[in-house]
Amino acid sequence: MSARSASTPPHAPQTPASKNGRSRGPVDFAGVDCRNHWLHHPVYGDPSWDAFRHSPGNPVHRGSAGLEWPVNGFLFRDPVSSDWYAYIGNYPARYEHGQGKSSICTVSRSRDRGGSWEHLGPVFPEVPFFFDGFSSRVAYAPDVTVACADGLYHMVYDWATEDSSWQNVRSYRSGFAYAWSERPEGPFHRCPTPLFHNGLIPKDGIFRRYDRCYASSLVRRRSDWLILTLIDAGHHYAWGLVAFTSDNPRGPYSGPEPVLHVESNRFHPPLMEYFPAFTHDGWVYAPATSVALNRNFQIVHRAPVEKATDPDAWELFQHGSVWHAADKEHEAAGIWGQTFSGFVDDREHFQVLFPSKDSNDIGTINFASRPWTEQYAPRGFRISGHKGPSLALLLRTCDAFALDCTFTLTGSATLFWGNNAPLGADRPASDSSLHELSSPGGSGLQFLENSWRLLDLTRPRTPLVLASGPLSQQSERTLTLGRSADGSAFIVIDGDRLWEGALPAEAGSLGFLVAQDTRLSVERFVVDGCPSHGGYTLLHTEALLGAGQGLAGWDEVSSPMFRYGVGAVHKADGGRGKWNFFGTGFRLWLPRGPEYGTVRVLVDGRPAGQPALRRKTPSPSQPVLTVENLPEGFHAVVLTAGRGLVLDSIDVACSTLDRFPAQGTWGARGDQPHAAPPPPAG
Repeated sequence: MSARSASTPPHAPQTPASKNGRSRGPVDFAGVDCRNHWLHHPVYGDPSWDAFRHSPGNPVHRGSAGLEWPVNGFLFRDPVSSDWYAYIGNYPARYEHGQGKSSICTVSRSRDRGGSWEHLGPVFPEVPFFFDGFSSRVAYAPDVTVACADGLYHMVYDWATEDSSWQNVRSYRSGFAYAWSERPEGPFHRCPTPLFHNGLIPKDGIFRRYDRCYASSLVRRRSDWLILTLIDAGHHYAWGLVAFTSDNPRGPYSGPEPVLHVESNRFHPPLMEYFPAFTHDGWVYAPATSVALNRNFQIVHRAPVEKATDPDAWELFQHGSVWHAADKEHEAAGIWGQTFSGFVDDREHFQVLFPSKDSNDIGTINFASRPWTEQYAPRGFRISGHKGPSLALLLRTCDAFALDCTFTLTGSATLFWGNNAPLGADRPASDSSLHELSSPGGSGLQFLENSWRLLDLTRPRTPLVLASGPLSQQSERTLTLGRSADGSAFIVIDGDRLWEGALPAEAGSLGFLVAQDTRLSVERFVVDGCPSHGGYTLLHTEALLGAGQGLAGWDEVSSPMFRYGVGAVHKADGGRGKWNFFGTGFRLWLPRGPEYGTVRVLVDGRPAGQPALRRKTPSPSQPVLTVENLPEGFHAVVLTAGRGLVLDSIDVACSTLDRFPAQGTWGARGDQPHAAPPPPAG
């Protein structure tokens, strides 16, 4: 190996000879047309092409002593005056309950389309308020939504009593209620009885687990009123959206009716919190943000407003690339709270309020906008690490390749290649992050503030430094990297040829691992040598997350019987696993043994097979079911068993060109492929 300077090579380097000969020529994977060639996931990360422009006047509000976390909000355009109103949910730090604690909603107004804001104070009079029949006053009422109709401003707001705590809040001590005003700034007059308290949640169906409603959106429909409310399942770490309806905004309301949740057998990303919803052109949109550690992934579901109580009317409108965090101190935490709130204005621009936190853990309220019809920028993606790392993982397999990349970086990021690590969360819970098995393998080029390091990532927890050196201070960098089938490689950074030598030539994926407190913006990512298809593997924790299982009733087992040395076994009857993925097929790996039974497999709600796992003698995990030729798109694989449900891993095919090889990345085949099940009704 040697390090030396040289002139800059051609902008599009020659492709090294590939062992498999499947190259499709140079492709710029930083173009938005390649967006679905990258992984977008609630835990692992989300390279985003979103077109939002953040307001230069941000933040417009920061937390203060006692109300350190203004981390939710609702943005409202008054149809009468055309003024904008920001209803801000102000919480104590860490959502603390207890003596002397409270949370309130304040309102701010802009008369110049968000150019400046006037703080108007609390929406409710600061006097003790008791619901009829309650002995404890309402002390927590932070989150609201407002609708204008019949000359009044109608509000639905969250509430909890002063004697509530995180131990008893799933009861009559919390819920949502109604208030009204003649002006959007208030004062709002609260009805003497709440619309709903959590002691009224039924105990059947999904409500055997989901037992707390909060964060409600009020929507006026043609002939009735709709409330869409976030509901959660506590230590199962599952969230959903339920609907209530009434002929009168004051109630009474029917419901709750489940519309979105992980209990469905359809694709539904885990860890998503919805609030607030908005309407446009006859649709109701429900944005949601992941509550994994990194807080940098969002989705948007939508349904026709008049059909919003029908679960089958909802569709996934955006999955990932919804949002990016600007490289600003007041956006240190990404989106933190629920998610953005907005409306489409008379110029067809999507105006949004979004919450974050600064580097001192103080909440901030901010604004951004984009043309409604321009969801994505034509090129260049951004990915950020906040309280945890993020992966920008290209779902294409390369052995010999050439890469030409232009990027800007604040913090630390590692470009990796030859990676075959499985993907999974470190735990099936909120604040989850990458599993230790998911640290990228292969080789890596780490960029620090003013230096670089070439790494052997064969053992990711203890990477071996093969070479290193300084870099000039500059915001934008260029990188040209090439690797041939025989392992010979070279690295050119900012026009200087800094290294050449030999590296392992194992086929695998490329991408960036973005460290905590890092922002990466990639303008160019031209790869010559990658085929047009690839695949990846999902661990058991993904199935636990996808089914909202938590670890209640499960044992995580370390054993050589599992493919990667770890899996999960349900300790009693029941249990459910669910892998969500974007692709065209999968291969299911499970061990066999005397404690296991027959597993029932559903694909998008349709039966796909019943592998029998009971054996007198335990045998290591192997493929038990393969499904190919699914339509390219979002799919869900659900596993259930009468007793002894076991979860290991699945391989995902990303393209209809993919086939599961007899040897290679995904191991020995050992099974017979099955035809795709028929598509679900509707």
